[in-house]
Amino acid sequence: MTFVLGGETTTQTAAAPSIPQSLDLRWKGLNDVTGVCRTITTQPITLLNLGSNQIGVAGTQHLAAAIQSEKCSLTWLSLNFNCIGAEGVRHLATAIQSEHCTLTELLLCANKIGDEGARHIATAIQTRKSALTKLNLYDNRIGDEGARYIAIALQSPNCSLRVLTLTKNLIGEEGARHIAFAVQTDTCKLTKLDMWNNRMLYLVSAVISQAVERSEPVHTVIMQHITCKDSEVTATELKAFLALASHSRWADVTKHILSKLLWNVSEEDEEDRW
Repeated sequence: MTFVLGGETTTQTAAAPSIPQSLDLRWKGLNDVTGVCRTITTQPITLLNLGSNQIGVAGTQHLAAAIQSEKCSLTWLSLNFNCIGAEGVRHLATAIQSEHCTLTELLLCANKIGDEGARHIATAIQTRKSALTKLNLYDNRIGDEGARYIAIALQSPNCSLRVLTLTKNLIGEEGARHIAFAVQTDTCKLTKLDMWNNRMLYLVSAVISQAVERSEPVHTVIMQHITCKDSEVTATELKAFLALASHSRWADVTKHILSKLLWNVSEEDEEDRW
């Protein structure tokens, strides 16, 4: 196209039509992802949302193969609510470890992956080739064993995770101890951790999450709760803190918890007398 500006002729080339970089296919009832795989390996798609479909294990396997292609540019992938299970996660874990995989954020909410699935994803995120920085494992029936696998991965110098969601799982006090220890190691890179609505006490999950967000040791946050005048920590919560503080490096906070616990018990005895 030619324009005349101030007596001078200027030629402007028409801009090429833009190709969408995101593909939102939520709630489409998809179980065959052949076309999707073809699209993400032939077009520069960086964001793909396949939430609330019927992808299953077979579909996940095909998708994982496409993600490993050097022609795939995906950086963000949601497979929320697709019932891919532990076997589906195993295929994704293989893809994440591929040298051509460019994924940095993966959402796997409500896929019933369990402890076995947690083991597969934990193995993947601690490899040097994994580029994942955000991982959402909300509502996946992950218990203490799965939490232990994830905790081991978080301590790996190769793990690049910054944000991790473990909300609404089955993680109890044992799993909380593993995670608490992992997040205070020098090699853990987490800056945000959500663990609400598990089988551990609410205050325990809050303490661990606060420690991550504040970049403070877990035992420091525990001490803040114990010594705060406005905080009323129950005997049950103190016992849970004591379990978290069982590591030898936390000897000082253990003494404070024990003294506080004994004080609470003595107060309860005094009330019973009345």
